[in-house]
Amino acid sequence: NQNQTFKSINNSCIKGFYIKQNELEQFAACQFYLPKKSDWLMDAQIETSWLSFKEFITQLHPILKEERSPLCWIKKPNGEMQKCFIVWWE
Repeated sequence: NQNQTFKSINNSCIKGFYIKQNELEQFAACQFYLPKKSDWLMDAQIETSWLSFKEFITQLHPILKEERSPLCWIKKPNGEMQKCFIVWWE
């Protein structure tokens, strides 16, 4: 999910990755943010209201039930930030 390349597009423009809901547990120590769709092209911002894993899961479940795949920002314990789509399909 993180190391794919595509022939038809500029791969250096790809930022982030996607994961399935059942793979989220590996990020339990991280913090999260669900930006508005209009902010999806922005880089992840340090100064934001980060959610704990538990708070994030609570907000995420209704979105996935609607079969939508939101973008989120993930902030790892070491401060590294990444963009990630959480896909609703298994």
